[in-house]
Amino acid sequence: KTQLENDLKKSLITEKIDIIVKDMEVLKTISNYNFTPKAFWVVSSVKEGIDIISKLKEKISNEEDKKQNIYKNYRFALDVSKFDYDDYEFDEEDTKTLENNISNLNELNGKYVKESSNLKKRSHALVDFETETKGSIDILIIVGKYLMGYDLDRLVKVYIDTNINDYKRIIQIATRGSTIREGKEISFVLDLNLNRDTQTLFSEALKLYN
Repeated sequence: KTQLENDLKKSLITEKIDIIVKDMEVLKTISNYNFTPKAFWVVSSVKEGIDIISKLKEKISNEEDKKQNIYKNYRFALDVSKFDYDDYEFDEEDTKTLENNISNLNELNGKYVKESSNLKKRSHALVDFETETKGSIDILIIVGKYLMGYDLDRLVKVYIDTNINDYKRIIQIATRGSTIREGKEISFVLDLNLNRDTQTLFSEALKLYN
């Protein structure tokens, strides 16, 4: 990516946050869920994830809500954990970003309402995200993970904010929210990146999937 592309993407973060919050409100209105709907926000790098949380905190005036990343009653969090079974490898830039921000990452998501009992297999952020306990994470920002073989019946929406150039990967993303449960008839995918190549790939991949 060029510096211009990076700057442009960063400048759009606040608008994307508001789009997601409004979209989640619309989902509740049209679907009348009998559970708390959850969403993934898929980004392309650790730095982008950190930038999103930083911009989000700037939008929040209440100090307690700021600590917990709660914006308009929706709690956001970033998961950049790495497990041995992951099929995704952080690149050199992501690895360096993690190393430079290790102390900040521990405070980025605030206090979890539920924590993992085994951090080698499941992160605190993921366990918190999966619970329906009041105050748990609603929108989990992820980098490359939980896109294959992950199922959560409360996951209803996936926001794509990265370029996808692989059929298998786009199908995995598109079907992540498809696990059924009572009160859930459909899941959704929204492309925030507005990349024509990704949109074309998505359309072609769905034809193959069907």
